[in-house]
Amino acid sequence: MAVETKNSLLLNSLLQYFDKKINMDSLVEILQDRSLVSLRMIDWFVTKYARKNGTYYNVEGKNFSVYTNYKSQLKAYSKKQMDPFCRRDRVMLSKHGTELVTTIGQMNFFRWAIENRILKYIYENYETLDKEMKLDNKQSLSRKKTQTNTPKRSFTRTNTSTVVSFD
Repeated sequence: MAVETKNSLLLNSLLQYFDKKINMDSLVEILQDRSLVSLRMIDWFVTKYARKNGTYYNVEGKNFSVYTNYKSQLKAYSKKQMDPFCRRDRVMLSKHGTELVTTIGQMNFFRWAIENRILKYIYENYETLDKEMKLDNKQSLSRKKTQTNTPKRSFTRTNTSTVVSFD
């Protein structure tokens, strides 16, 4: 009896998920830059926008909180196994006449994003999200410039009592 690792079990379930052409097409569209939506926008939406705005919507009759669910997924899988970017060990995914170099973490992230209609939400709200992301990036850049131009000077004074004894 072969002992399967957590990664191989996850990979097998992901391969089954991406056997469905519609799921594979969604993944390929984004990873091969055939979509308006970029990886950066998806990551920004999930990690920053959803947190700041408390984004939630209805998925199969239940309220779905994007940021809260994302954090739960990270706890369950770790960043290595839940990553929108193609970092770590590469896997060749060959389905429906398409070959794609990806990772287990990237496939797992997109399975979660597809199942929970995150990509659909981003497409439907693209213009608003694009404006918000550009504004947020501009503000982050100006904050960084302000922090680098202002030298930090600080002085800390601590009163301590010291007892010295000679035996």
